[in-house]
Amino acid sequence: MKFASCLPCALSILAFSSSAWSAEEVFFQLKFEPGKTYLIESKIEQKATMPMAGQQIETESTMTLVTSQQVSKHEEGLAVVQKSESLLVDMTVGGMALSYNSAKPQGPAAAMFAPMLEASSTLVLGEKGEVISVTAQVPVGLEAMGMGEAEVKQSAREMVDLMANKKVKEGGNWLVISSFPLGGIVEKPVPVVYTLVFEKMVDQDERRLAKVRVSGEVKPEPGPLTVTAKEMGGYFLFDPEIAQVREAVLTYDFEIGLPEGTPLAPGAAGKMPLKMKSHSVLSEIKP
Repeated sequence: MKFASCLPCALSILAFSSSAWSAEEVFFQLKFEPGKTYLIESKIEQKATMPMAGQQIETESTMTLVTSQQVSKHEEGLAVVQKSESLLVDMTVGGMALSYNSAKPQGPAAAMFAPMLEASSTLVLGEKGEVISVTAQVPVGLEAMGMGEAEVKQSAREMVDLMANKKVKEGGNWLVISSFPLGGIVEKPVPVVYTLVFEKMVDQDERRLAKVRVSGEVKPEPGPLTVTAKEMGGYFLFDPEIAQVREAVLTYDFEIGLPEGTPLAPGAAGKMPLKMKSHSVLSEIKP
């Protein structure tokens, strides 16, 4: 009788031990091969309400972007040159629609969006995958569109910064302190603390991938603009076989407090809401 009463407990302990024993371990560090080009397709959706001349101007945009990362040897490790290869934009500003296709640039939107294809960055990585330096080449006028030097640099290093650069078991977590530029809305990038959790291994497209959950929290800093995050995070799928992120989905929902004296529409709150969602996929690795 005593044995029978303890049997469920014994089975539970056995199941737990078996699960713990079979937990997989992954080394989270991005690796690039010299001479290869990595192509990334991204869809970025953004929505904001901007106070302009006492009115609340609604803006929405959807961008489809193909980015290339060309890898070569460098005296300190590897150099990764990132640039945009193609761009599709659909945007609405205060009820006025704009569209752009880099394959057929025409109309007033061409002058606005074409410079985005001229921007590039060079990320230098050390032998252990650490960031040695990041430089950016940004055309004149691009910063006014919310894509200045800080944004180009952060785009180059974003996924590298999120890596643990060590082995992590399923269920394990790590912290990363990074920054998030807000397109010139605030003077300097917002400091962010990310918590990353290696949730589990998943099977997708005949690949064994590590799913990592990402959540972020804005570190408050003194200044005229207060930035709060209602939502910040998502997930990415890491392929241990090639040491690359196969897919990433990240969502950002900010509220930016406006300085005193900013003209507002009657009854409007003194805050600017800004929502962004990005979905990126590693589409091809070219020799």
